[in-house]
Amino acid sequence: MHIVNIRTSGILLALTTLAGCYAQIEDTDVSYVQSNVCGTPSTCLANNASLTLDSDFVPPITVNLGDSGLLTSSQSQQGPINFNGNLTLNQAVLTMTTAGNFNGVRSIDLRAALGDDDTCAALSANCKSIATYDSARDGTANQMLVVKGAGVKLLDLASGRHQLTIVARATGNAPSVPTWNRDLELNMSIKTRGSFP
Repeated sequence: MHIVNIRTSGILLALTTLAGCYAQIEDTDVSYVQSNVCGTPSTCLANNASLTLDSDFVPPITVNLGDSGLLTSSQSQQGPINFNGNLTLNQAVLTMTTAGNFNGVRSIDLRAALGDDDTCAALSANCKSIATYDSARDGTANQMLVVKGAGVKLLDLASGRHQLTIVARATGNAPSVPTWNRDLELNMSIKTRGSFP
């Protein structure tokens, strides 16, 4: 699935003439929002099904990073301008939009799938953990579940790719209702600096 909506709280732009010119863009509240994550009809596990790290808690999410030098890699060059950027996941918020709740979910591990066919059933060089939820640490979730970011630099993981696929692995039990759906918000921080020699 593709992320379809982008929200930002504001962008800070700084310019200086000391030691050359540079521009810096920084925002700590950039959100990618996906509605109806489970699809229609819903394909997410339900009926109190047992969740294991081998099963998809939700279908994989594809985050499009675009073609701009700002978001294609941690370091890139566009003409005479050198860009150095970071994109970090602050948290992922799952919000139930139908009947049901998340109180049976014990843990969630959001993983970035870096290989072309990697399903992220296990962590590896091609599958990196980027955010986690643990009910013992974070408290039992109800109709909203917050998955805390691990501070991973997503542009480093993307390594020049224009897309990043995120897979959700979970333990515990799926919502007890026969069918359900939710919205997903990926809240991120972005910091990009462009310098001109």
